[in-house]
Amino acid sequence: MNKVNFRKSLTPLYVYPKICKYSDIIEDAESFLKPLNDGDIGENNELLVYIHIPFCKNLCLYCSYYKEPLHQYTDNVIEELIESYIKEIEMYANFGFFRNKVLKAIQIGGGTPTDIDTKLIVRLIDTVKAYFGTSQCELIGMEGNAATLQNLDSLKNLQKAGVSKISFGVQTFNEELRKKLNIKTKIDDIYSAAYNIKLAGINQIAVDLMINLPDQTEEQLLEDAQKIVAIDPDYIDVYGLNVFPNTRFKKILDGKTLFEEFPDDMRYLKAYQTIKRELLRYGYQQVMVFTYAKPGLKASIYERLFFSSNLLGIGPSSRSYLSGISFRNVSSVDGYLQSISKGKFPIECGNYASENEKDERKVVFFPNLLKCKKYDGIEKWEKEFNYLIKKGLVKELDDCYVLTDEGCLWPGNISRMFFSDEQIRKHNVSFFQSVINKDNPYNQDKMGI
Repeated sequence: MNKVNFRKSLTPLYVYPKICKYSDIIEDAESFLKPLNDGDIGENNELLVYIHIPFCKNLCLYCSYYKEPLHQYTDNVIEELIESYIKEIEMYANFGFFRNKVLKAIQIGGGTPTDIDTKLIVRLIDTVKAYFGTSQCELIGMEGNAATLQNLDSLKNLQKAGVSKISFGVQTFNEELRKKLNIKTKIDDIYSAAYNIKLAGINQIAVDLMINLPDQTEEQLLEDAQKIVAIDPDYIDVYGLNVFPNTRFKKILDGKTLFEEFPDDMRYLKAYQTIKRELLRYGYQQVMVFTYAKPGLKASIYERLFFSSNLLGIGPSSRSYLSGISFRNVSSVDGYLQSISKGKFPIECGNYASENEKDERKVVFFPNLLKCKKYDGIEKWEKEFNYLIKKGLVKELDDCYVLTDEGCLWPGNISRMFFSDEQIRKHNVSFFQSVINKDNPYNQDKMGI
């Protein structure tokens, strides 16, 4: 059984097994993807499609997702990129693997998808529909920025294309803190964006809050909870701040000139408890470890299936997991365009999950989902679950294991209880290689450097 430190909060897990660009380099993507020619690979027929739009009009100080300044790219290059996305989708659709797959959800993220022309987004949605079908697709979701969710006609076009959920970041309502974090969106834009989304007939709104921000006080958190509920969102996602080595944000924090109070584990744990208490008091229910929803709503189908179904990622830096074939695209618009123009898959790194790693995914990801259903073979983790039960982090029910309130504070730590020795080693080595190579360890690229 892995020895995990429960005195330091560890980052929640969204990828397993680990993909490392230093040790998992893919030289021949076509050969790597050859198993997808077999339509019978894997038992799970559910498919999610994620499309990454990397452009942002403004680069927030804390964000480590792959993105590019929109002003550096002409309309022609952006249209060329969208055409390349369409080609990538077509290339994957030719694999026998996808013949019997059932598309359950499409998610368009970034970056800021709403920063580019809505017509281009609609083209991408129509392409996915054409190649994978949407007879059983339950959700087309899209991320945006409140500042670019002001055009009602554009929102109506998205609604006509099938978009049923839009999410955007609030992070905090505190003006001083927003300024320090280089968040340019105005508070008024947040309220008008929510109003416009509903007016356009889009069914659901999700908003993001961040906790453990530097200089963030409990009073500010209470105000954030009150104001975000007033927007009347269907979902509220609460994320703890991650500060990665080598980044400009880390250097700013270390310089101790812009902020007076700094992120740490105790501040995070207290902030998590404060926000959770307040959102529950306002009538929201916890549906995932970081997600709260209006009564009667489940977590979205995309979030529920993300950890167990097939995921096809399209665009620069996007990740895929297809029945054990795990890979990540190159984090470069130019590199992506060059690969597609040559008829090659733009994969930078990847690996094949072992049978043991496929099994480990079922328990590694369960803290994000709040519970783990019992299944044939779960008894191999009896020692780990008994340890977690004894510590008061998990409780056992007849058909599942569920996180306790205390367990919700430690999802990343609990996940690591179920790591194989090889994955522990790989995570550690990958992190240190990123630091040595002056990369951002999150995506092993130069974001925020």
